[in-house]
Parts: sequence; structure tokens; C-alpha cells
Amino acid sequence: MRKVVSEAWLRDEIAAHMSDPVWDSKSFAARPVRCRREGDGPNWRYSFNPAAVPKGFAERWKKVWPKFEVFDMADDQPGW
Repeated sequence: MRKVVSEAWLRDEIAAHMSDPVWDSKSFAARPVRCRREGDGPNWRYSFNPAAVPKGFAERWKKVWPKFEVFDMADDQPGW
């Protein structure tokens, strides 16, 4: 069973693990967003365009992803 967490917690934890001194968070940001569950995966995805991210970002996400795929995002957002 997946642990249910808030979008804010997930966003902050991912940001802490993705941080890199060369990435300026003022000019680039990505965030977890709720989505339809696919198979037995989580009910969210990390939204960013791989073609528009700083060099190394997508590769870093591939390494960080396993730590966060065990979470579901809570239904605490309006409209869900």
C-alpha cells in the first residue's frame, strides 16, 4: 500500500533531492501533479518537459524517482 502524502510535502522532498547548484529555481521549476493511475503506479507524475530542462535534470530524476514512486498524492486539492 502506498503512503498518501500532500502535494506540498512531495514537491519539497523532490526539490531537496533534485537540487543542484547550477539549477536556478527562479528560472526553472517542476512539480508533482495528480494524474490518472497507470497500472499499479502512483497517482501523480513529476511535470517537466525533458527537452526544456537544464542539462542533467532528466537523468537526475531517473535516479531520484525510485524513492518517490512509493507515494500517492492526497485528494486535498480542489476539484479532485
